[in-house]
Amino acid sequence: MLKQPPQKGRFPGLRLTYVVLVGILLFSGCSESPSLEVTRRFHSAEKVMKQAESPADYQRAATAYQEILDGGFYSGVVLFNQGNAWMQAGRRGRAIASYRQAKRLLPRDPYLDANLRQAIGDQPEQDAHLLDYVFFWQASTTVQEMSMTATILLLLAMLASMCVQVKYKPTIARVVSIVSFVTLALVAGSLFRDWWQHEGVEHGVVVVSEVEARKGASNNHPVSFNQALMEGTEFTVIKGMDGWLHVQVGNKGRGWIPERDAVTW
Repeated sequence: MLKQPPQKGRFPGLRLTYVVLVGILLFSGCSESPSLEVTRRFHSAEKVMKQAESPADYQRAATAYQEILDGGFYSGVVLFNQGNAWMQAGRRGRAIASYRQAKRLLPRDPYLDANLRQAIGDQPEQDAHLLDYVFFWQASTTVQEMSMTATILLLLAMLASMCVQVKYKPTIARVVSIVSFVTLALVAGSLFRDWWQHEGVEHGVVVVSEVEARKGASNNHPVSFNQALMEGTEFTVIKGMDGWLHVQVGNKGRGWIPERDAVTW
């Protein structure tokens, strides 16, 4: 008995999935536009930046960009420009803080990469972790891009599974389903790792010329390291207490520094 080709309208679920997929793609491509007030503040900060002639002028520009961020408009461009303003003001530590935050939103910007390298200077880079190779795309991909990819993979896997159930090209559909689910698991793992690195862990940088890390939360405790931590030294925060931060400085070790001598994010 000859098999009849599927008739038009036989798989309404497939058409529905296709419609949902297109809708999600269109919705995911939309982003929040800056309000008129944010636009006005941004142009004002840009004007201060362009007319700046002294470190104090550049610091005022950095403060103007911070007002935009404090207003709830979190933008990679604003953070990038703020980092440039801090660098011109001679505040290397604060510039690194701005660049690091901008890097998550603008992961492939070559100018940002160059300015960040200049701000970091001769600081030794951390050794690559095994997961850096597993999730090799994470450093050059935004959270929004990974989320959209995960959505597409999920819908593709569901669509392929439906094809298997209705026996529509089941062999190809089964392969597509398996590949989609495996890739989805990797992307989901990358998303979780990104969340943990940026939301689950608090980062910081020294913003004064130098600070002695102590073995306790007061100046009465002995120093933790042979040398003071210089401006631009990056760390992760373990906890805070009474105006002090307990920090992990790369592979160097742990110590306590005054909260006022650092910026965290």
